[in-house]
Amino acid sequence: MRDSDSLDLDGRAPLRDVLNTAAAIGNLTGDPNLGLKWGEKAASTHPGFLGVICSSSPTLSHALFNLTTVLSTVAEVGELCVGSSGSVVTLQLVHADRALVAERFFLDCLFSYLIRVVAVSSLESVKPVSLEVVYDRPEDEAEILRLLQEEAIYSRPYASVSYSFADLASPMRFPHQGILQAALSEARGMVKELDELGKFRRSVGLEVRNSLDKPHPTLEKVAKRMSMSRRTLQRRLDESGLSFREVLKHERHEKALVLLESSDKSIAEVSDGLGFANQSAFTRAFRGTVGLSPSEYRSRARKADGEDS
Repeated sequence: MRDSDSLDLDGRAPLRDVLNTAAAIGNLTGDPNLGLKWGEKAASTHPGFLGVICSSSPTLSHALFNLTTVLSTVAEVGELCVGSSGSVVTLQLVHADRALVAERFFLDCLFSYLIRVVAVSSLESVKPVSLEVVYDRPEDEAEILRLLQEEAIYSRPYASVSYSFADLASPMRFPHQGILQAALSEARGMVKELDELGKFRRSVGLEVRNSLDKPHPTLEKVAKRMSMSRRTLQRRLDESGLSFREVLKHERHEKALVLLESSDKSIAEVSDGLGFANQSAFTRAFRGTVGLSPSEYRSRARKADGEDS
């Protein structure tokens, strides 16, 4: 075992790099286990400051507390909180209502990364007793089951992981108060910067949303509304790990759901109000995201409202 003093912050990948990688992965689609696989790889090869925080905490209990203190909010797209019930302590990651699909996946990647960080940072390779995930049950659960003591629960509105109280006293690999404090300070600064990027993304989304019923919102038009150049807006979006096209797609989708559920506008009127070239283009885009046509979605939503009333 290495001496605790050898746990050098300078030799660790910055938290920013780890989270930016997760944000980039969030723009990919396909394998529902990608987040878990990436979390394991990142925890093994790029521990980052979260890994340093876990490793240098005295016990698992201290590590979980320190992690939730640093990551209480993440880039304004989710909240990490902790609670206890019965014989377990649970970390829960709740996505913000207006989080983009890529941002949700980014948080899922981060969450799975935390699970792996805990496992590789503890002397006893602690595994969670339960796991709840946002995505549906995959065909092959081997990757998930390997990380757990029990089975996972799928299709949840949030992600959560629970550890046994008996494991909370488990020692971490390199307890060192000086390194811990330095890592906590550095991580708080990086998360604060990510939060600022999250606020910026929200302001862009608001400007796009307020422009949807006008001529098609473009990067140039939104930049002008925000009193900045096109190049500056593009650069800051790049820094936040998102594209203007993705923000536009998300805001259109959110407004489409509201209009289809609560207005009497025709599908053509909804399409026109969202800036689509024609109704066919709107239908293709909506079906690609929801899996239903706009009319099918409206019918199901109104039927569900009728059953609830």
